Amino acid sequence: GAPERVLSVCKKFYKKSGIDDLNLRDKKDILEAVINMANRALRVLAIAYKPLENYHSKENIEEDMIFIGLVGIVDPPRIEVKDAVKKARDAGIRTIVVTGDHQFQIFCRIFYKH
Repeated sequence: GAPERVLSVCKKFYKKSGIDDLNLRDKKDILEAVINMANRALRVLAIAYKPLENYHSKENIEEDMIFIGLVGIVDPPRIEVKDAVKKARDAGIRTIVVTGDHQFQIFCRIFYKH
């Protein structure tokens, strides 16, 4: 899911030496990695899990999760988007981007050629 949302429900994270507590510094480092990936025009997803040995209900299932990593997906804008934005600008129409993407990713997708 969205990195900020996934991190908000994680208490621990997986690393080479095993599972450790996830502190504010770790979260900051992860969010910096998200920004770096988004700056390269990647759609960034975070992955976490929760062991369910004693699973009895769906209540609290998305709490105390273990963060395991980030995935960057190349998802270029549709070919016709660039021309549509240019036509709108040339016609004096102000374009507003409404999306769930990270703000750095939006900038890269609109202003940089893939």
